[in-house]
Amino acid sequence: MSIFMKFHPIATCLTFSLVCPPLIANDLTDAVASGALWQKDRDTICSTDFVGIRYAPIDNYSVRLLPRLEITQAEGEVTRTLLKKSRLTINTLEFGETLVQWDEQMNTHNMEAWIYNRGDDGEITQAMFNNILFNAIVELSKMTGDEEHVIAFRGMGDVNHVAVTGLNDWTWVWDNGAMLLEASASELPDGSVRPEFIRLKMGANVQAIATGDGDNIATKKVLKNNVVRNRNTNDVCIPSVQMVDQGTKGYCLPATVARVFAYYGMDAVDQHALAQLFKTDAQKGTYEAMMYEGLTGISKRFNFRLVSHPCVGSNQTNNDWLPIIRRSIDDGLPLIWGVQLGIVKEAGIPNGYGEDSGHMRLIIGYNNHTKEILYTDSWGAGHELKRMSVRDAAKISFSLYTLVPTK
Repeated sequence: MSIFMKFHPIATCLTFSLVCPPLIANDLTDAVASGALWQKDRDTICSTDFVGIRYAPIDNYSVRLLPRLEITQAEGEVTRTLLKKSRLTINTLEFGETLVQWDEQMNTHNMEAWIYNRGDDGEITQAMFNNILFNAIVELSKMTGDEEHVIAFRGMGDVNHVAVTGLNDWTWVWDNGAMLLEASASELPDGSVRPEFIRLKMGANVQAIATGDGDNIATKKVLKNNVVRNRNTNDVCIPSVQMVDQGTKGYCLPATVARVFAYYGMDAVDQHALAQLFKTDAQKGTYEAMMYEGLTGISKRFNFRLVSHPCVGSNQTNNDWLPIIRRSIDDGLPLIWGVQLGIVKEAGIPNGYGEDSGHMRLIIGYNNHTKEILYTDSWGAGHELKRMSVRDAAKISFSLYTLVPTK
């Protein structure tokens, strides 16, 4: 069965807060070049460099700077426009979605910014993609005084067509910092090329921009230690699963899988790389069959196996459902959960909404006493932890998967 995971804008929009920014860009060129950015703590950088930019917390140590919704009013008419850029820049480079992380002392550890991604910015031509990438290499080389990458790119030609198994990348390291620029494109069946994303990671040193891949996947023993049992509420939960916000695009499935990978220590495999692997459409969503094919194809490289659990919607009994969930959560393994919205009433989601399509979320816990599951959606702040009766959960379900580490 091939289920299509579709974007649900009503629920997503509920997570956004609005800041009306001044019409200026927040340029980071000097702060990155000098290393001053990495000397700032969380309160300082939010009150200086992020002034006028919408952002939402991911956890205590990270935030996501959001593409903005700008509201203007003229002659009594209100206009709402979704702006794709965050207003952070390095010279002429404009950042869209940007993730910022702090260390345990709350000093700025690194930033990860998308200069282009297909989901937020839409389809562009291969020539436009290469121009954006070349400009990025020029600007970053200019800032660091290193022209070697510009010469290398001029002789390279088109970007290779890769997904999560490899990326074209350029690295700059200097006394005050380090940067990693990554780019990816897909080759379509007709031989044409579809640009996917250009991503920049910055930090004080090489360690700050390091990303985890399949070699960094957590062991089963370590994951078991992440399970928290609350004696007061009887909840059994994995609270350390980080939020990945799909934003205003139909990335519920890539974002959900990316959350599992990040929890396992593989933050190099983000929602944009997975959207490329799954051939996700930013407006329409993802076919579940493409997820299955993509994850099966990379499972050996990234040291996991994809397990599909029995799940037949309203025909699934409570006695079948809870033991499956309990065993997985007890092992520290969240479950990727395919659902049909609108069948049961959920706060913030109108009855009947989304009945023409599916949605993907994560089960991260259970409660034996109340016969509830604990789950989370990729809709940002406010959707980190929710609960539903096992009976209702069974009614809306059509698929259930676990990514099981092989070490």
